[in-house]
Amino acid sequence: MAVIQSLDEADFQGRRLSRPGRVAVLFRMATCPYSRAFRSEYGQWPAPEGVLLADYVFGSFYERLPLTFDVSVVPTVLGFEDGALRWRHDGAPGKGLGEDTLREILAWAASAKSQPSARGGDPRERGSGGMARR
Repeated sequence: MAVIQSLDEADFQGRRLSRPGRVAVLFRMATCPYSRAFRSEYGQWPAPEGVLLADYVFGSFYERLPLTFDVSVVPTVLGFEDGALRWRHDGAPGKGLGEDTLREILAWAASAKSQPSARGGDPRERGSGGMARR
């Protein structure tokens, strides 16, 4: 079972995360049933060695961080490498994120080095399919 570290606004400087290494950050709302379900799954899987699984809980989409990262659906997971945003997965309204997405997140985290995806793209792009990386 993974230990999930809670983050707060002080862990972010603009669009950068002030943590070295690979970090997957789950943005969620405590009142959202899809966020609660995904958070439970997120914590059930073992974290790969050298990877931090973290979460950030907010109460409103009008807070600074959801606006900074354009989070409009929860749960959303952002992947950072040495502070830089590399990819994102946004939950689908009324569905959240599923186990396939979690497997992709953990596969990225476990890989020794990021490789550009064939799809490429901007990590701010929407949707839960495939991981966008820079």
